Amino acid sequence: MRFAVLALFLSGCGGCQNPGANLPSDGAPEAAVLAIPLSPEEQKSWDEAKDGDENDLARLANKEGPSGLTERAADPALRSTALRAMGYTRSLVGLPLLGESAKSDADPLASAAVASAEMLAAEPRRAWDPEDAVEVRQGCDKLKAAAANAARPKAVRDGAARAVKMLADLGC
Repeated sequence: MRFAVLALFLSGCGGCQNPGANLPSDGAPEAAVLAIPLSPEEQKSWDEAKDGDENDLARLANKEGPSGLTERAADPALRSTALRAMGYTRSLVGLPLLGESAKSDADPLASAAVASAEMLAAEPRRAWDPEDAVEVRQGCDKLKAAAANAARPKAVRDGAARAVKMLADLGC
């Protein structure tokens, strides 16, 4: 009987995939991940955090987590808020997104990404999940590239360099 239930469950989930598993190697979410619209409650949280109030950004980061913020950052209307909220997650999982934004996005977004990367880097070091090593390496590489790119705004280069120095104990 147990095997029949398990077989039924597995056969009904033939196309199921973990949306987090759809991330390409650069850490950016694919457009298909964003097919789910915001619920009214989620929309309210995003609207409140849009103004940049620290408490609202922290609440959004707590609700969405680094993976949720990374997924929603692919939406241009939510990207700035997601980048600013990422600094309140206390997780290095979003570092590749922040590094990519610092390396590639226009200045207001790049500055928000660097500020969040600095917030994460300034957190006291605790035991962290070794599975985060890939995200830490990707984020560090992108932050280093942003710091070394003379075409990036000086504030972005300086912020990226500070974040890299603060993450040195993690091999950055």
